[in-house]
Amino acid sequence: AFLLEVGYLTTSDIWLYTSVLNQAIGTLLTRQREQATLASMQTKLELVRDLTKRLRGVQSRARPQCSMSPLGISGARLYSLGYARGRAHVQIPELLLPSGHVFAVTGGNGCGKSTALAILSSCGRHGAALPSGTELLDAAGRVELPSDDVVEISQRFYCPLFTKPIDWMMQNASM
Repeated sequence: AFLLEVGYLTTSDIWLYTSVLNQAIGTLLTRQREQATLASMQTKLELVRDLTKRLRGVQSRARPQCSMSPLGISGARLYSLGYARGRAHVQIPELLLPSGHVFAVTGGNGCGKSTALAILSSCGRHGAALPSGTELLDAAGRVELPSDDVVEISQRFYCPLFTKPIDWMMQNASM
């Protein structure tokens, strides 16, 4: 106010200085926002790189030799299939699972039941990846399936309330 009274400053000078200060503050804030945006983008880029590396690892896992059963043979066949995961080491010289039957796979925790079913599922049309840590022990191991229409149902699958699980699972089978 004193500088205005003595005529050292005019109101247009104050407006100019205020304008310059506002623009300088805006520039600083914009720069900080851009730096925050850049840091966020760099973090997301690192995440994409990590996911890409993990995906390549999953895609490079060994898979069993899979084929369709010859005509006239109905069922799944496993030949020389050996695998290890964790403490479980399983060797299946030959196994035939005829179509039209229900089989129970039993055994203790960690003995390879889920891994065996995941290996069968990996031979399906959608080719699910083998669980992490699964090692195929025999390169000659082979799986023959009657169809490539294979789906693995998780140990914790979804079933609507008030519906019998078998009715829900078989609803598309009749179509």
